[in-house]
Amino acid sequence: AHAKRRSEMKNRIAISTVVALAALFAVTTAEARPGKGKRDRGDRQDRMAERLDLTDSQKAKVAELREEMKTEKQAIRKEIKALRTKLKAEWTAKSPNEDRIISLQKKIHALKGEMGILRTEFKIDMFQILDEDQKEKFRQSAMKKKQS
Repeated sequence: AHAKRRSEMKNRIAISTVVALAALFAVTTAEARPGKGKRDRGDRQDRMAERLDLTDSQKAKVAELREEMKTEKQAIRKEIKALRTKLKAEWTAKSPNEDRIISLQKKIHALKGEMGILRTEFKIDMFQILDEDQKEKFRQSAMKKKQS
């Protein structure tokens, strides 16, 4: 019975390792794709400001909001990077610890959720800066994005 459980455990670890390596490969491949990742945020901001016809005051407020979000996101990204390093070390250990791996993965997932909340809060704060015509243009733009 003990030998059977040990064999099952080895199989679980082997399968978990293969799945983790596949996931790691998928993330690496996705990040390496041309056209993905960092876009020219300045151009995108300029297009948004132009599309919504923002005043100089509104542009300054949006830039301030964006800078606040950027600072918070950088701190979260740094934390995620540190957790990924620990996760990689755990996976490449001679005997990966399943509980630690799952715990690290949950922490990373929670931090990614926090970044999503930051983006949502930014949009809500930005929406408050807009006048009624701009809010309607913003809504139309959001609808176009959802349809594509």
